[in-house]
Amino acid sequence: MYIPCIFRSITGYRCPCCGTTTMCVSILRFRFSDAFYANPFIFTTIPFILFEIVYNVYLSYTEKRMPLWNKILLGVYCSALLIFAIIRDFM
Repeated sequence: MYIPCIFRSITGYRCPCCGTTTMCVSILRFRFSDAFYANPFIFTTIPFILFEIVYNVYLSYTEKRMPLWNKILLGVYCSALLIFAIIRDFM
């Protein structure tokens, strides 16, 4: 009963987020090794993702603009996620 990945069904390759549903279910069942195996990049960067969510909510409530350092950090994160996906599919 997991969400199928449209990208994988079309191309046969895993997208950067493939395994995220399995990872979330494994975390809820306290099976952290299974969660790590499902998507190690997103699993290890969960604290960063949570920080970004909270920080963006703070910025929206205070009506402040996102600073340049945060835009750069998000760009680096997205680049690392894409590199992870490429390495995972071809190794």
